[in-house]
Amino acid sequence: MSFRVREVGGCRGMAVRLSSVGLSLLLAATAGCASLQGTPSPAVAKQHNQRAMAAFDQYMGCMQAAAQRYAPAQATAFEIAAAAQADCHGAFIAYKHGYEKYLQSLVSPASADFARSSADKHVEESRQQARDRVVQIVVEARLPSHNSAQPKP
Repeated sequence: MSFRVREVGGCRGMAVRLSSVGLSLLLAATAGCASLQGTPSPAVAKQHNQRAMAAFDQYMGCMQAAAQRYAPAQATAFEIAAAAQADCHGAFIAYKHGYEKYLQSLVSPASADFARSSADKHVEESRQQARDRVVQIVVEARLPSHNSAQPKP
């Protein structure tokens, strides 16, 4: 893939061929220059990180409490995980916004879209891990060895 540019740096008639790699390098260099402008202090980023992690802890606490609450139900572990996610949706959204704000505090305003998409990917992975953890909690709670205090002879 190549692009043909007719005007480069104000020089009309000068043709430049850029490969997709060259275009990527040009965009990366531009983003690198832009990232030097308007980047918040490390202290601000640290505060956003702490808030995001606190929101994550609240979300996981909600998910684990829901897992324990619903474990005795007749529903499958996957149904319980879905119910837990529904119960904890508000906590998840708080975590999502907190993590997005944290990533945006690490980059310039020009890179905000990249930070947002990276945050979306990360929080969705975290959401799946939380769901998997709920399934594990429910399955472990239903194991016969988990429900009896004394081992059977």
